[in-house]
Amino acid sequence: MSSQYRAATWVANHDSNAGIDESEDRIIRRFALATFYFATNGDEWIHCGRNSTRCDKSQEWLTGVNECDWYAIECNDDESHITGVFFRKYYIQIAKHY
Repeated sequence: MSSQYRAATWVANHDSNAGIDESEDRIIRRFALATFYFATNGDEWIHCGRNSTRCDKSQEWLTGVNECDWYAIECNDDESHITGVFFRKYYIQIAKHY
């Protein structure tokens, strides 16, 4: 079971924000973040993995809230693009292709 398969299954079956009214770009962003989550063993994260006890529930990953509100995610002002992912020692800045 690859990270991509687990992410696709989550988007298709459990993501309450991946409905028909969501843009294709948003669904792709949520799929990409879910793939990252599963590839890095997100269920084992100390902070803000699913059902984490050390997280503000409004920032927990793989929930129905806007992905820009998930822990360590930075977005532009209108929340149309992810601009960075910040995890303690690591900061991944997303290249601007728009």
